[in-house]
Amino acid sequence: MKDDIIQLVEQQVIEIWNTQNAEKVVSAYTEDLIYRDPNVEKEIKGRRDMYRYMTGLYAMWDLHLTLKFAYPLKDIKGATVLWHGTFKRAGKVGQIDGMEIVIFEGDLVKYNEVMFDRLMLAGLLS
Repeated sequence: MKDDIIQLVEQQVIEIWNTQNAEKVVSAYTEDLIYRDPNVEKEIKGRRDMYRYMTGLYAMWDLHLTLKFAYPLKDIKGATVLWHGTFKRAGKVGQIDGMEIVIFEGDLVKYNEVMFDRLMLAGLLS
């Protein structure tokens, strides 16, 4: 079970986000998904809002995530994930580390809460 969860995280979160394709990302989530991120004021609910968010995100950033660790959660199909991200914008590059909680329903992501220090990207915004 542990290896299955880690593989799901790699495929349905890390690899699919690295495609820079909003449609592919959204297809990895349930219809009633909940997504939380320090870059959004309110949680994102549902595929339509997630698609809108991802389209804007990819228009602004070229990003690449690398999985550092995934720790399966007990008694629920999910994991706490540590990752390293490379973010590029207008010829500038930033490196950040972050974490997230991912909960699956079947093989799709139902809940995804991302945490990272937004100040690490501030220098890329000017």
